[in-house]
This record gives sequence, C-alpha cells and structure tokens, in this order.
Amino acid sequence: GVQEVKLYTIDDAPIYYTLDGSRPSTASARYEGPLQINKSCTLKAAVIRPSGENGKVFSQTFRINKATLKPVKLLQPTAPQYTYKGEQTLVDGLWGGKGYTDGHWLGFYGHALEAVVDLGRETPVCKAWVRVNVHVGDQIFDLRRFSVAVSDDGVNFREVQAEEYQPVEKGYKDDIYVRQLSFEPVTARYLKFTAQPEMKISGGWHYGEGRPAFIFVDEIGAE
Repeated sequence: GVQEVKLYTIDDAPIYYTLDGSRPSTASARYEGPLQINKSCTLKAAVIRPSGENGKVFSQTFRINKATLKPVKLLQPTAPQYTYKGEQTLVDGLWGGKGYTDGHWLGFYGHALEAVVDLGRETPVCKAWVRVNVHVGDQIFDLRRFSVAVSDDGVNFREVQAEEYQPVEKGYKDDIYVRQLSFEPVTARYLKFTAQPEMKISGGWHYGEGRPAFIFVDEIGAE
C-alpha cells in the first residue's frame, strides 16, 4: 500500500529532500533511509556537499488514488514489445510522458485492456478513470469504449457505468487523454476496468486500414 523510494549517490554525500515540490536545501529533511510514499506529493532531492549543491535536482511526482499500489490482474495480455514492468505499472502512481516508450505505458493490440483491482476491503467509489496516450501516425488510437464494473468476490461483476467514444478520424490530435466515468457511489472490493480499442480501422485515410489499433495506458484510478 505504499511506494518505497530509495535514493543513492556515488559517494557518501548527504542527500536532502522535500515532499512539497520546493527545491531542497540544507534546511530540508536529510535522507536517512527509504521513504514511504502513501499520498500524492512531489518529491525533490539533491546532493548538497560542504562545497555546495551539485546542481542536479531529482524530481518525481506521485499521484495516489484508491487503486494505487493495490493488487491488479490483467485478464488480457499486453503487446509483448510494450509490456515493460507489467500490470503493476497501471497502479504505481507514476504518470508517463507523451513518449509512449518511456516505460510507463503499457500497449494493447487486438483486444481490450481488462484489469481487475483488489481494493483490499469494501471501499466506496464514485469515479473511475484511465489515461490514454494517442499517436495516430503510429497506429495508436483513442478508446472506443470505457466501462467500470464492481464485485464483492472478484468473480461476479456488475457494470456500473460505461461510455462510448467516436472513432478516430483524420486530423485527430495526438495527446494524453483522461477518460473518466462518474456514477452514484457504490461500495465494492473489486473494480474491473475495461478499455476497448478500435478493432478495425476504417475510412480509407490511415495506412492501418482494416487492422486493429493499439491503445496505450499508463494509469488507471478510482475515487
């Protein structure tokens, strides 16, 4: 339920850090061992020797929600070349950049992303979302449908909300999109996220005509 962060240097120089996004100084907390991150924050750390700061500041933003760092199981495989660290990538609290090969994005081809998150106990939820990276020229499209279902036993699921999206057309903007569903509060232990891709590109404008499109997702979440 927590993200453990370990910091290293090439020598024994002192490391100072902050969790509020401010630049570290010798007045900041000194790193003494692994940090336990369990809430949203921006960690910044720097080596500051007696001669002064070395100039490089490490920065990482953690975004924690009810699904973060919970056990997750994929019901469909990732594309082999875009698996990286696997399913836990979807709930590690780390967002990827626009480059879909940075190791934070999982690719899916020819089938949906289906992920079941075990919240660990009965938990109230009223929102679910998924972050999608779109690069139309690389045959990476937006979703056609997104749904969330809930369960008490991890076997029998009940869909609580879904939304369908228009097909990607020529001129569609490459970007990171957050597809979010809001619904009446429900209490459940298990959440099932299903993100449906475009299964057959059509319209005569794309080189992938007739083939499925990839989808790339870096994070799923619930509130």
